[in-house]
Amino acid sequence: MKPTTNIKLQDILYSLSNDGERERVFNILKNRDPIDDEVKGVKLFLENNNYDRNLLEGFLSKPKFENLIHTTKHSKSGNNLLKYVATFIILIGLGSLLVFNNLNSSSKLYSKYYQEDVGLPVFMSSNSRVLFNESMNAYKDDDFKSSLNGFEKLLQNNPKNDTLNYYLGCSYLEINELEKSILSFQKVDDNSVFKEKSEFRLALVYLKKNDYEKSKKILSLIQQNKKNTYYSVSKKMLEESVFK
Repeated sequence: MKPTTNIKLQDILYSLSNDGERERVFNILKNRDPIDDEVKGVKLFLENNNYDRNLLEGFLSKPKFENLIHTTKHSKSGNNLLKYVATFIILIGLGSLLVFNNLNSSSKLYSKYYQEDVGLPVFMSSNSRVLFNESMNAYKDDDFKSSLNGFEKLLQNNPKNDTLNYYLGCSYLEINELEKSILSFQKVDDNSVFKEKSEFRLALVYLKKNDYEKSKKILSLIQQNKKNTYYSVSKKMLEESVFK
């Protein structure tokens, strides 16, 4: 069990404008458990956001919380009630912001690294070429429901076709059917020319689902092979704070 500290919320607020003081206060929070409930909420927020000063400062604006602290510090009657109200407001706000920031971070990272596959004129058997071309054209035109319909019909007669499973996965991803997208990408054979693309997009799907562990695992495997098309971008992604 970590030792405790009596760091106050105002200590954290005042440290935000002083780099040296902020480093001292943050180090104390990293190594000790706060006594006050509101500081426990701040510590939880910092731990889940890699002690990002800017995120914390954006929420703990001095005017809002200094007034709360000032009131709870100097009021004689109802002091405990006001303290609990202040603590409740802080913790609720921190909890809501934490959820928002986690979702926002994954969304931003997904948008940062994702590029839609432009589609390929892949030639198949003569009987299916027309439907495949129509489905691929629908995919290129962002008509993903039509592309899904066509690719699924083609898969009925050729369920292990890597081209179909890959573009089916891409189509599902574009309409945010993430679980179906995962299943389609996972069906792409290890020896397929679409394997590297499928693996990287699987990492992106898990990122979009806020499943950082599975995303990191896939990116780490990709990074082990310098010849992989996605080696560099995977290495860059793993440097993002959500994967630390």
